[in-house]
Amino acid sequence: MKAVTVVPVRGGDLHTADNLRAIGIAALRAGAGMIVVDNGMVHEVRNAVSKDGIAEIIECATVGSYAARNAGVATALRQGHDAILFTDADCQPQGNWPTHLLDLLRSVDVVTTVAAPRPVSPFALGANLDYRERLAEWAGGSLCCGAPIATMDTRAAAVRADVFNNGLFDTRLRFGSDAVFGRSARAAGAKVVGCHHEILSHDPPHSWSVELHKYRRIAANLVDDLRAIPRRDVLRLVPEHAHLLLPPPADVLSAAWKHLDEIAQATDPADPNWAVALYQAVRRLGWHAGWVARHEERARLYNSQRGNSNEGVR
Repeated sequence: MKAVTVVPVRGGDLHTADNLRAIGIAALRAGAGMIVVDNGMVHEVRNAVSKDGIAEIIECATVGSYAARNAGVATALRQGHDAILFTDADCQPQGNWPTHLLDLLRSVDVVTTVAAPRPVSPFALGANLDYRERLAEWAGGSLCCGAPIATMDTRAAAVRADVFNNGLFDTRLRFGSDAVFGRSARAAGAKVVGCHHEILSHDPPHSWSVELHKYRRIAANLVDDLRAIPRRDVLRLVPEHAHLLLPPPADVLSAAWKHLDEIAQATDPADPNWAVALYQAVRRLGWHAGWVARHEERARLYNSQRGNSNEGVR
């Protein structure tokens, strides 16, 4: 099976270059190539990748991870690859990456495995456990090697090339298009499975504030992006985000702050239950903050446009 790994890169630092080097070397050992998509990566990273010579570098001027992945997929298809693997520049290969995914792909169409943040601290442990819970929710249950699931996650996935005959990743969504792709493929008859073996690991989060702002940005963007697709498709393909189309409850933000404050009063950071509860409280606060902020912005814009229209009538 002729295979290639596609990794989109925007920004980055020397640690990113180290990750890309490790991913590329592991891919080569498995007989797979590697395409790094320059989506605005810093010169230091590009120079390091070029010097290593372990990857083909292509460019994608359109900002967005799915646009970048689509550019990589298009290149892979032109080159006649049978399988396309996906991961991110903030992931590191573990064990038999990507051999295990390719072995599974011989009898299925799409594979997603676990790439949880490395639990190097109580904070990172909370992120690790939270990711596992959410992945199980999206997948319709805990992942088990070779068992069907209801989602896809491009941080650790492999897809048979012919699955892309029905189209590439939907770039109308800045987040969640991998889930839309996997669920659409499944609905079209593709065999989509999961794997609980951890052959990739995600870099641990940097700080509470970074995570807070990350989820705020994701939720705010989705408030707009979900309106680009029919509501029936939102409910069918990304039902976990459908609530973002509705105005948030008046007390949702104050309730999130209160819940975070209650969790933060705990005094045992070594307790994994506390770690995940605190991380989830921060994530939900960021999510709700983005939800509220973007709906408020949309309301202000609507009222402003309506006011200008009324001024014209007078």
